[in-house]
Amino acid sequence: MMTVHEAAKKVGITSDAIRHYVRIGLLHPKRNPDNGYRLFSDVDQHRLSFMVRAKQFGFTLADMRKIFSDVEAGTSPCPRVRKLLEKRMMMNQQKITELLVMQERMQQAQQAWTDIPDAMPSDKMLCHLIEKMDA
Repeated sequence: MMTVHEAAKKVGITSDAIRHYVRIGLLHPKRNPDNGYRLFSDVDQHRLSFMVRAKQFGFTLADMRKIFSDVEAGTSPCPRVRKLLEKRMMMNQQKITELLVMQERMQQAQQAWTDIPDAMPSDKMLCHLIEKMDA
């Protein structure tokens, strides 16, 4: 059994993150009857390590709750994990596409603004660079 600080150090996350996971029900530490400190078991430690790894693949805490629910129900979480990963990949691709469009828009603005002098704001215009550009 280990304290929140020991568990955090072992998996490389903050104690606050672990406390948050406890608050939202992803971890269920025991309490030390002598001082009330939360004590984390090997099972909690394994869950923490799993969550750190799952976050590296884009899984959210809500996703992890579903995965843990499957495990607790005695069913394989693998089909859900595959489906969630596919969903995250599609979302990432959409974000990448949106970022590429934004990057192009920013490059066009940067080129257009090269020779335009600065101007003071007024009641009708805060920054003419942005306000005169087509979105």
